Amino acid sequence: DGTPHISFVSGPVSQPEDLASSVSGNDTLWYGVKDGNLWSLTSVDQGGYVRQNVVALDSQEFPHICYFHDNYSFSERKLKYAVPVDESWDIQTVSSDIYVRELDLVLDDSGTPHIAFVKDQESLSDNSLKPSRSSNCELVYATMVDGQWLLESIETIGYFYEGKISVALDSSNNPY
Repeated sequence: DGTPHISFVSGPVSQPEDLASSVSGNDTLWYGVKDGNLWSLTSVDQGGYVRQNVVALDSQEFPHICYFHDNYSFSERKLKYAVPVDESWDIQTVSSDIYVRELDLVLDDSGTPHIAFVKDQESLSDNSLKPSRSSNCELVYATMVDGQWLLESIETIGYFYEGKISVALDSSNNPY
């Protein structure tokens, strides 16, 4: 219907109108929808560092958000997926113990998520803050099958520092 929807990250704030950029390690992932002349903002997830995020709408205009959540602890680095349920968000872990460099999300006709992401293959078990410009990255495809996340390695792509990846579906809901 042309209504804008956004997802974004901010540092610690007490009220949505106090949104200010901060590098504190206490980020908030927000979802916003424009209602007339005003934006309605909802906190999706808080704490740690929230990095890449993308929002997609299903056929009923419910938001689905995929994002990388990093607490700078190897066991706390996760690719997450969130959907609204009643007055809160159902947050699921798509993949753990990874460093995500880039991601994209698309929904098929039934609302099933299809995610493409680039992750570092180098070991992060030493709790390093962030991998260096890795020359060993992997392109991964993820989708939900019977309530479980199915991950498929597409290819080792070598050097990946910055850029954009994308995933699209054809009319039969096949990913490309």
